[in-house]
Amino acid sequence: MPYGLDEAEIEWLREAYRLFRDGDPAFMDRFEADAEFVFPETLPAGGTYSGPWEAMEFWTTIGELIEHPYPDPQEFLRVDDRLLMFGVWRGRSRQTGEEIALRIEHVFRMSGAGESVIDRKIASFELFIDTAAFLEAIGPQAAE
Repeated sequence: MPYGLDEAEIEWLREAYRLFRDGDPAFMDRFEADAEFVFPETLPAGGTYSGPWEAMEFWTTIGELIEHPYPDPQEFLRVDDRLLMFGVWRGRSRQTGEEIALRIEHVFRMSGAGESVIDRKIASFELFIDTAAFLEAIGPQAAE
């Protein structure tokens, strides 16, 4: 299926997001060991990481700034070996107490030759978010 996702693939993706939200490292099994993770450089600990374990530096930093941070996936799209997730980043600023709900996009590139995304691994991940709104939401001292 070159375009779109079937129900099993969507559930597989939603399960990965649930594992991430619950702090279960099993979500990392869906990634290649050396998958590239790209987070906006203007965010705390932003940059490019090699592999999900190295990317933990970013997620840990965000967890120190935001209470219960998690991506809330709302729509998935597949185009050849790319997956796109459109959703909302949610949490609460530890500094200001402000609820955070910002639009996000995740772009994944799949590796392997399997037809279904369930049979493949994620080779790269990139986060798109309004970084200015994110930095404002977490508070001025947290953004430094």
